Amino acid sequence: MRPKEPPEDVEVDMSQVLPAQRLRWGKETPIWCRAYGVGGGRVRGLLQAWVMSSTGDWWALVDLTLVSSNGRTTLPVRQLVHKNAVRPAGEA
Repeated sequence: MRPKEPPEDVEVDMSQVLPAQRLRWGKETPIWCRAYGVGGGRVRGLLQAWVMSSTGDWWALVDLTLVSSNGRTTLPVRQLVHKNAVRPAGEA
C-alpha cells in the first residue's frame, strides 16, 4: 500500500464500480428503486492510497459519498476502486 499524502481530489466513474446488471431499465425496475438507488455517473472523491493486488493490478482507496438518484439519501463510503475508474478531479 502506498498512502497518498496529502490525499488527492479525484473523480470515480461509478458505472465501472457498480455496473448495471439489468438488461432493460424501466418497466421492470420499480420507480422507488430508480428514485432512491445509487447509480452510475462520476462522483468526486478523495484518494487516500494506492493498493497493489496479488496479481499486480493497482487499486485506489477512495473516500466518496454516494447520492441517491433523487438526491435525498447519501452514503459515505471508503471503497477500493480499480485504477481505470479513477482520474484526477477536473480532468476532461
